[in-house]
Amino acid sequence: MNALVHLHPAELLRRHYRECWWLTCAALLAPAAILIVNTVAGKLGPNPLETWERGTGRWSLICLALSLTITPGRRALAGVMVICRSPSGKRVTDWNPLVRMRRAIGVIAFIYAFAHLGVYLEFDLAWDLDGAWRALREKPFIVAGTVALLTLVPLAITSNDWSVRTLGGSWKRLHRLAYLAAVAGCLHFVWMTKPGITTPYCYVTVIAVLLAYRLYVAVRRRPGPDVAQRGATTDSSDALAITNSPT
Repeated sequence: MNALVHLHPAELLRRHYRECWWLTCAALLAPAAILIVNTVAGKLGPNPLETWERGTGRWSLICLALSLTITPGRRALAGVMVICRSPSGKRVTDWNPLVRMRRAIGVIAFIYAFAHLGVYLEFDLAWDLDGAWRALREKPFIVAGTVALLTLVPLAITSNDWSVRTLGGSWKRLHRLAYLAAVAGCLHFVWMTKPGITTPYCYVTVIAVLLAYRLYVAVRRRPGPDVAQRGATTDSSDALAITNSPT
């Protein structure tokens, strides 16, 4: 039985977290490496610029979707372990290493988004800042893409242990900006795609389901009016007791 526990996915993830972290990063950065290799080899097809722009943009959205998958994924894994009567992994907290891995996935999403912007500025605009400003005013998909990128900047900067400790509870609130980044990224993809092409809607559907799950959980956790009233009464009583307590 002990041998089976040590071979359990949750236990393997906990014991070999660093190796899993590196494998995840390598897998998610592999498309960028393939783009670079194909660029050097001249195998990007008739429109290398479009290949780079679409590739970096799509993988940024994919990484955002993966980061949003961690929370429901942990609950689903724990539920499966309960159904299977597994000796380990039946608690959501057993899959906590995935939460730490989510930060790396978010940073990679930012890297792809930043590369997406760099390709656009370099090859589409040749760093014509006046042209960039005109595009920002005239093209809604540029506005959506800019919002998505700017939203990812503070998330990437604070995706480290020091920021988690320093910001405390504010860290979670700040990182809810990932929802805005995902929505803006979807709008950017849909608005920039020619009519009749349905590929963006696959990404939109996945991200919409993940955001709907977050909304469902948030609504379920919200206390009803009776509970809120009881909580307020308890808080007032506690405050009164503290105020009147002898020093």
